[in-house]
Amino acid sequence: MKFKVYRYRKIKSTNDEAINLIINKNIKNGYIHSEMQTSGRGTFGKKWIAQRGNLFGSVFFPLKDRYPNFHEFSFINPVIIYTVIKNLCSSCNLALKWPNDILINKKKVCGILQEVIKKKNLDYLII
Repeated sequence: MKFKVYRYRKIKSTNDEAINLIINKNIKNGYIHSEMQTSGRGTFGKKWIAQRGNLFGSVFFPLKDRYPNFHEFSFINPVIIYTVIKNLCSSCNLALKWPNDILINKKKVCGILQEVIKKKNLDYLII
């Protein structure tokens, strides 16, 4: 699956922009990247504090029958991201704080927000 990258200097929320692209522009998949996020969201609607220099991104795609379901992705994605970071920084004191945080030296460095939206009988996963 090829993803087009949508780049922004400043955006309210990468997840919200993914929803906009799916619903209003009929775009099936992609990656949203922004240098700054002004109204990021965390789990249960908590505000995500954004500081310049952080990574702000969301990937989105339709869930197909052969894909894991949404709840399985909530276990798979933290492990994938943890593994990528571990491969890039083998000396990091890395830990997972379930369900959606990654810690280095007991400090949160990553929060993973997943959402599913439905459009025309398709479920779209936004991570």
